[in-house]
Amino acid sequence: MSLTFADVDYMKNHLENDVFDQKSIGILSEPEHLAKEMVSFGNNKFVSENFGGIIVIGINKDGDYENFEPKQGHEEFVMNVARDRIVPPMRPKFEVISSDDARNVYVITIPKMLNTPYGLKTEKGIVYKTRVGSTVRDISPDELAELHLVSTKNSAETEDNFKSKEEEKITTEFPDVSGNPSFRLTIIPIDVNQNMIIFNKENTRWLKSKIPKYTNIRAVELIQNEIHYDSKTRPSPDSELFVLNKNGSFAAIEFLTNYKERMGTNTLVIGRQIVLLASLFEYIKSIYEKFDYSGRLSIKLQLHNVQHYTFKDYDISDPFYYVSKKFLKSDVIIKRNVLVNSFNIRSLVESIFDEICKACDWVLEPKEIQNYFDFLKRKGYPIED
Repeated sequence: MSLTFADVDYMKNHLENDVFDQKSIGILSEPEHLAKEMVSFGNNKFVSENFGGIIVIGINKDGDYENFEPKQGHEEFVMNVARDRIVPPMRPKFEVISSDDARNVYVITIPKMLNTPYGLKTEKGIVYKTRVGSTVRDISPDELAELHLVSTKNSAETEDNFKSKEEEKITTEFPDVSGNPSFRLTIIPIDVNQNMIIFNKENTRWLKSKIPKYTNIRAVELIQNEIHYDSKTRPSPDSELFVLNKNGSFAAIEFLTNYKERMGTNTLVIGRQIVLLASLFEYIKSIYEKFDYSGRLSIKLQLHNVQHYTFKDYDISDPFYYVSKKFLKSDVIIKRNVLVNSFNIRSLVESIFDEICKACDWVLEPKEIQNYFDFLKRKGYPIED
């Protein structure tokens, strides 16, 4: 439900400073200032509200509403700041609220951090901010640890350096899928400084026996210190390729099915992707536990070239389809950092699909995905309530 101007008045007068701020329209010419405010609210992990904070733009320092005309480019500016100046990229909610006498404000609702604190990109690297009353200040090392960022050293690294260190751990190149819609997942153990997996006879036999469920994998083989799980039909639709290397890094790709001939539209099936994600998370978690890894994981999911696909709900145990809506974006990229010993499959899958739905302007109610988790629990999966 959209906010009203009365809601803005109420927030202005009743919300505490640690979750509310009002800014002049001039902040839209100060991207670093805006990004800093957004980061500080985003790191409000422990506030009771279900959001990190709210910024209302269009109120001067005296508390008076400013008279400005909304411009289409303002929303784009805010979203660009959230994407380009914040790590991981933030997805705030942007609303234009108008009064009966034609006064306007912008309301930006900042999401709470999930698994990783929000960082502010600066010339000196990534810095972290938090909110204390009406002020923004640096986060202390102890506070960073409390927000599940393991070391000060990691917090000082730039995103580019951090990214390159992760990508070094996946060396396998997937086949060229530039023209095909695909579902790609990469899971990388961040804190591994040496080989996690020794591919001796016993380990290799065990790994070959651990094919993820609900996949089309048919062939499993050891190739140069990597386990390759391969679909015999690749690269046709419904086929997959998974790779696990000696560092414990796991990469998966699924080519999405073209349902156009059967259903009149290209279709990405929610149920299929939820079950596939849960299956892969359960599989990789069991591997990390076997090889005694309990550190951090970097998880990246990419839906590639899906702009003309329709997102449909799908009941696996008794197939049927709900109202659907087309993707608004060709690519959706979602990143998470999690700890193995607090790896909650259900909450992780739910948070990923919540982000997909926000990116594609599609609403998925919690009760609509309950069926898939019930299905997995019936099949013996360790799905948490």
